[in-house]
Amino acid sequence: MIKILKYLLSGIYLLAIPATYYFNEHVLARYCVYFVGAVLIAHVAEVIIFYNRVKLYEGAMYKSVVLTILFGFLHWLPLSGKHLGK
Repeated sequence: MIKILKYLLSGIYLLAIPATYYFNEHVLARYCVYFVGAVLIAHVAEVIIFYNRVKLYEGAMYKSVVLTILFGFLHWLPLSGKHLGK
């Protein structure tokens, strides 16, 4: 389920790339770019708030931060469950 949600979120990010080209022409493109910007800002805040869970990643810390900025709790929630023995 989490993998499907990650694919959907990646698809939204990919839709935002051409939406930046049509930003001034189409209202939906503008909303898509605003939505992706809001999601990324929320995920940056998530890195700060849930830093203890983000650092549970077994790889490099910068990779965990980048993955959290891209996927949010879809990245660190399984890590916290694995760490707690669930």
